[in-house]
Amino acid sequence: MTLDLGEIKEATLRECITKNLNGATLNNVEDGWVCATNKNNYHISTSGTVNVTGESEKNMAVINGLTEYENCSLLKEANTKIRKVYTEENTDGTKYIAVIPNGFYYVEGKISTGLVISDALGDNRQNEAHGNQFVWVPCETTIDGEKYNTKLKYEKTDDAETNYGLASYWYANNYDGKQYQYTNEEYNSDWADNGGNYESVVKYGGFYVARYEAGLSNEFLLQYGDTYITSGKNTSEYIPVSKKGRHVWNLISQENAEKASIKMYNGNSYVESSLIDSYAWDTIVEWMRVNNIGTYNTSINYGNYIDSTFSINNWYVKLKKDNTNYAKVITPTIETPLASIRRSYDNVGDESPTDWYVVLSTGCTDQTMKLNISDMAGNLWEWTTETGYHGADATATPKPTKYAVLRGGSFGNYGGSLPVSYRHGNSDASWVDVNVGFRVVL
Repeated sequence: MTLDLGEIKEATLRECITKNLNGATLNNVEDGWVCATNKNNYHISTSGTVNVTGESEKNMAVINGLTEYENCSLLKEANTKIRKVYTEENTDGTKYIAVIPNGFYYVEGKISTGLVISDALGDNRQNEAHGNQFVWVPCETTIDGEKYNTKLKYEKTDDAETNYGLASYWYANNYDGKQYQYTNEEYNSDWADNGGNYESVVKYGGFYVARYEAGLSNEFLLQYGDTYITSGKNTSEYIPVSKKGRHVWNLISQENAEKASIKMYNGNSYVESSLIDSYAWDTIVEWMRVNNIGTYNTSINYGNYIDSTFSINNWYVKLKKDNTNYAKVITPTIETPLASIRRSYDNVGDESPTDWYVVLSTGCTDQTMKLNISDMAGNLWEWTTETGYHGADATATPKPTKYAVLRGGSFGNYGGSLPVSYRHGNSDASWVDVNVGFRVVL
């Protein structure tokens, strides 16, 4: 059988220069070598076996009600950064659009409720190809004269004076119906956020958010082992992953989380990675509200908090309340309510059930996944790029404390009080804690 790769559009791991394979054995091929053309993807294993997977990717998209937009002007641009464009039309007439960057592949989901991609060919919901997975957040745009994604506006604007994502703007405008607020002492701070890419979101009609909280990389696990540890994490030396079933990367400062996030795809010609910003977080929260997912008063039915109301059967660590280094890996064989898990280990004196906390591995249960995004509510507080000095002069000597905003609450909080929309702006950007982690956006 002859496989004509035709016009090679991209290659990962090494440049592909072979156009006619003719079933011949290929020598010195790295496993995972992927070549993508405008029609099919070819996965070449170390044995030289060639698997055509483009059709399976296309079939999955069709199953989920998506239509490939092959004549989109974005695909015809010189040096385009995208390899596919998909559209979706709902019964109410609303049209959606999503782009898939070069080097990424469709996994599952509708555009309107969470289209998932991976940087590994042939990946799936179980993350069996071990790729980093991201979810498309569809924002209002006009492409080729057609309006798409009209139910959600990006929370950043091109007007630097308004910047919808910042609490200082919201406070000055009486919050204008927004769901988020700070504690009183933080209202009049000098909050600023240099994150977000307005031009990119408007051009492509959205952005990608990591499906999972940042997990520990293989390099980290090789050095420290695949067990829960509390040392060595406050660094930007390693590259975060967005993969299912990983130990969460906690105990890292906002400053190092920002550096590590940038490194994830540093040098990639098609995408740029960064720490999640306030605009992205607020846009996602609004997207959740549009889809009737509770965001303001409580998130206990889908977030990992002290007062969570759901059950799980694949959790892995419990932590003592006083944040000592005690940790234990446990794998229950039956589905168990979180509250019962805490009570079952409440065996020390007069400690209450809330003296024990449970932190979940990334994507360990669909109960914490909404719009195909896992653990936006609870599990770990997540750093953002929004920072401020609480009104102090940032140019003063010595330099005043820099604060960074955390979002969404953690396993040590009550979801009824600190839902996914909650903002906490009273933490030093260099602070680390067992209940604090981060998430990447593209």
